[in-house]
Amino acid sequence: MGGKLLELHSEKMIKKGKREGRKEGESRLARLMSLLLKNGKTEEATAASESEQLREELYKKYGIA
Repeated sequence: MGGKLLELHSEKMIKKGKREGRKEGESRLARLMSLLLKNGKTEEATAASESEQLREELYKKYGIA
């Protein structure tokens, strides 16, 4: 019975971690898109929305952690 309780607790923690990670990722992407669009870089924003590698490069370029 104790094993089942630990399993349920660990599942809750994993779900919580996934939610937090998703929220951080969305926030990071929103900051990048906002910055690009405010600076008239619509083509770069479009390309970044389609390429994970480009997004990572732009996060570094603009200091988005």
